[in-house]
Amino acid sequence: WQEAGFSAILFSAAISGVDVSLYEAAKIDGASRLQQTWHITLKSIMPFVVLLVILNTKKQFYNLCIEIELHGRRGIWPPAGG
Repeated sequence: WQEAGFSAILFSAAISGVDVSLYEAAKIDGASRLQQTWHITLKSIMPFVVLLVILNTKKQFYNLCIEIELHGRRGIWPPAGG
């Protein structure tokens, strides 16, 4: 949850950066809303998605290292009660 705000801001910036004329051209060409989303929106924001996946994965490994330092490997695996 710590990265949710940063991710939301980055997604908002990425989506607002997509050129509106691309949607207009796709509508004239007869593309459906799903096709516009798939071929324009998702392909335009894919670099941001990749960046977020990399940054969030790095953050989760960092958090895991902190847990291992604090509790040792025995405190994480197996889960408590299991």
